[in-house]
Amino acid sequence: MKAKILLLISLFFTVTLFAQKHIQIVPKKVNVGKIRVYKKAKGVYHIYNHAKKPLIIVDAEGSCGCVNVSYSRKPIPPGGSSTVIITFRPYCVGKFQKYGFLIFSLGGKRFAEQLELEGEAVKK
Repeated sequence: MKAKILLLISLFFTVTLFAQKHIQIVPKKVNVGKIRVYKKAKGVYHIYNHAKKPLIIVDAEGSCGCVNVSYSRKPIPPGGSSTVIITFRPYCVGKFQKYGFLIFSLGGKRFAEQLELEGEAVKK
């Protein structure tokens, strides 16, 4: 798991410029504010493909086992869009900052992007 996250982070830094020209993620960071402990926090992210080739989300991982990243396995056509949802259920009071790491493939090149979900869990 740690090796996979390190690989995702290194991909993120090496090809971010390539990705910035061809995809747009809105927003990259979601703040859910204050939520009750045990209530699910949910971030919705929209991915837009500005390239001339289909964009594929090859893999997605959460920063820990308590983070779920869901996405469509279908290629995003040129000019098209897709949605990624990150969910997290806090089990203790306090601020949280969780991440989703996505690996994309576009025209044979792979690159990674990081999405963030943050907030604060409060007592019931």
